[in-house]
Formats: sequence, C-alpha cells, structure tokens
Amino acid sequence: MFRSDTFYFAQVALPSDAPPGPYLAHTYLFKNGVLIAEKTDGFSVRKIGFERFLGLASKEYPLLYGLVCAVLALFTGWLGGVVFKR
Repeated sequence: MFRSDTFYFAQVALPSDAPPGPYLAHTYLFKNGVLIAEKTDGFSVRKIGFERFLGLASKEYPLLYGLVCAVLALFTGWLGGVVFKR
C-alpha cells in the first residue's frame, strides 16, 4: 500500500512456527509492467518471553532443564490421577 509517491507500507504474515533466524525481503517496483526499482532488506525472527527463556535454559543448563521437565511430568501425572480418580 502506498502512503505517498515515495513511501509504501507492506505487511507480511509469518506462520507461528517460522524458524528463528535471519530473513530477506525482496521488493520490486513496476511501472507500466516495467521493473523500475528493486530493494532487498533483511529482518530477523526471534523468540521472546517464556518461549525464549525455555529455549535458552535447555541449551545453557541441559541437566537442570531435564530434571525440571522430569519432575514436572511426574507431578502433572500424579495430579491428573488425583483429579480424575474414580
């Protein structure tokens, strides 16, 4: 969408499972079917918040991360047994 003669705006929807990393966006400007300009800009996809914390923890403290996951799995299994006990 053009905001003026020299400024445009484009919105790109990325899937939620897009892998983190650098990406390139190629922009082409056509006038009367003829390419008159092109530009390439880079951007990056990063994880933020709790997802970033979990990813970093799994890489920086793998033993602690594994132990916490195992304890959490045991606890949720036990809790499910208590809640759904007949």
